[in-house]
Amino acid sequence: MEREATRCFIGGMAVREIAKTFDHSAQIISTRKATAFHKAGAIFDIECFEFKYMLVAT
Repeated sequence: MEREATRCFIGGMAVREIAKTFDHSAQIISTRKATAFHKAGAIFDIECFEFKYMLVAT
């Protein structure tokens, strides 16, 4: 769930859209996103977007 939610978020979906897609509350999705970011060593959303663009550039 974390991976799918994070993939959607980085893809540009809002937390509420992701919650609706997976039939979960926005709070659950927000928690999953924060957990995934923490595991990746990111603190802010922008760090994940920067990582995405670094992967695309290589």
